Amino acid sequence: MIAGDVLEFSRDFHEEIRAEAHALEALREEVFVEKMGNILEDYGEIESLVPCQYKSKGIKVDAYHYDDEFKDFTLIVSHFLDEDDLSKARVSNDEVNSLFRSATNFLTRSLKDLQNKIDISNEAHELASLITECKGDIRTAKIVLITDGITQKRPADRDDMDGIEIIRTIWDIERSCHYCRTGEREKITIEFTEYCGGPLPCVVRKNETNIYSTYLGFIPGIALANMYARWGIKMLDMNVRVFLSARGNVNKGIRETILKEPDMFCAYNNGITIFARSVEITATEAGLGLVRAEDFQIVNGGQTTASLYHTQKKDRATLNNIFVQMKLTVIHNPDDVPRLVPKISEYSNTQNKVQMADLAAN
Repeated sequence: MIAGDVLEFSRDFHEEIRAEAHALEALREEVFVEKMGNILEDYGEIESLVPCQYKSKGIKVDAYHYDDEFKDFTLIVSHFLDEDDLSKARVSNDEVNSLFRSATNFLTRSLKDLQNKIDISNEAHELASLITECKGDIRTAKIVLITDGITQKRPADRDDMDGIEIIRTIWDIERSCHYCRTGEREKITIEFTEYCGGPLPCVVRKNETNIYSTYLGFIPGIALANMYARWGIKMLDMNVRVFLSARGNVNKGIRETILKEPDMFCAYNNGITIFARSVEITATEAGLGLVRAEDFQIVNGGQTTASLYHTQKKDRATLNNIFVQMKLTVIHNPDDVPRLVPKISEYSNTQNKVQMADLAAN
């Protein structure tokens, strides 16, 4: 059964699309793509959106984002039904898979000579040309299916295509409604056994007043990089200074250590601070081990995490010998979370600047 708030959101959403399309003398699907782009940007799925509607036999793409630093592409493919009666707007898995294939086909054929078959006035010509120019350097291509219909719920999936990691994710009307009405992002659940090859060894310190518990451990750098590859900046939603690019001196220093002194990374780096609403631990031969963390958020250490990911990706760095100190805090009373998490983030991010001359003087 479709929730009442989703039905209301769909009606309002389609009314806005029709009104804007009429005022702008534009196609309704073009307006839909633009409005969905605003949602995706606000959510953090993409940084910006360039419309480029193109459709041919077995090929479809409606917009894209290109990261010129890391040569990553996000392809947006639209399935616009123009139907606010959601009982008539079900999207089957076969349709979903077909749309994903059509966007993947645009990528694969652009790696050959598709740009020569697209009119130069079409924005898709520039996209196809960019893909061709970046051939051999592309590491990740994300395909986002946007639809005003309702799809069966399925997590983002990924696979490898000739050395390019393909990530597929869906934004249907229910997901758009949930985010627009609540502002909430999907909570991240981290399975440490998946990323670390088993429970992550840790020690625990429980607060005497039972307000919080803190878990200390050393997480493999490759595990953090893989988490970031899957979740991106959504892991940093509670961070007071979200990492955007490794251009600053601190980030260059992190990158330099990764590349030249990986064995010293744990000694040089301050580590990461994490908030989670709950954890599952287990007893191992070595002591306690973290199995799972619910609503996993990095509140300090975004620079470290993103630098590990980007340096592995851009510089092909090996992270096997890198370990990062991790402090994970669970706040037991949900009512305390809005008050305490910002303080944990603020205090762990507050640093007095130390000049190099000060160190030399000592």
